[in-house]
Amino acid sequence: MIVSDAQLEQLIVQANNPLLTNFDRPVDWRSKDSLVQPCSIDLHIGVIFQPGCKPGKRGSASAPKQELVLRTGQTAIVATQESIHLPSDYAGFGFPPSHISSRALLMTNPGHIDPGYSGGLQFTVINMGREDYVLRTKDLIVTVLIFKLDTASIADYSVRHPIPVVAKIDQSELDRLSPDFIDVQKRATSIAKRTLGIATVGASILTVLLSLLVNAIEKRVDGVDELKNRVTQVEDQNASLSKELSDTRDQLKSQMDLERRIILLESKKTVGTSK
Repeated sequence: MIVSDAQLEQLIVQANNPLLTNFDRPVDWRSKDSLVQPCSIDLHIGVIFQPGCKPGKRGSASAPKQELVLRTGQTAIVATQESIHLPSDYAGFGFPPSHISSRALLMTNPGHIDPGYSGGLQFTVINMGREDYVLRTKDLIVTVLIFKLDTASIADYSVRHPIPVVAKIDQSELDRLSPDFIDVQKRATSIAKRTLGIATVGASILTVLLSLLVNAIEKRVDGVDELKNRVTQVEDQNASLSKELSDTRDQLKSQMDLERRIILLESKKTVGTSK
């Protein structure tokens, strides 16, 4: 059976073995901002750990952050402000609220909470969206459904794990997690290098093609110039031949006129002799 708001409030405020500790008591338990909702409990960010931070630096295991701008593909480990304490006949199931998952914040391991568990919750979040996601202390981060079991567990979490759970991140655990889940920066650099390489090859090919084209044009131009020169030479030769032909024609005409005159004089001379 899923526990409703009235029962949840009762379990939280009871004097002995309260369901939650280290929580901010709402002014109105029935408001939209109350940590108790119709059949769930809203838990909030306590501290934030950032993979890739060196020991002692802000975001490391020994110096968690209160706020972190999570870039695309980046990861973080979040520990809840509240600690939850489940009796042997209660269990829980955590999941990201819709307004968080709709912004592409992936929560990898909220999951179920066993009966008898006592302590804070911690989980890895990854920004799978295109926009930055800001994590801040006190912001809502996970919703938990509480279930009432028909019978109590024979050996609950506290029996199986007698050492109390402390919501503390170890630096080695933090170092195992990649700061950039999908290697956005590395992939972007690789793509940029690959694109630059392609562009360089393309530029080289273009240079060769342009060189060949220029050579072809130059050859074409040289051929045209040579043809023009040959035409000019032919035209000059034609002009010279035309002039020679004209001079020859004039000479021939003059010679023919001279021969006609000689013939005319000889005919006149012959006529005078016969008289």
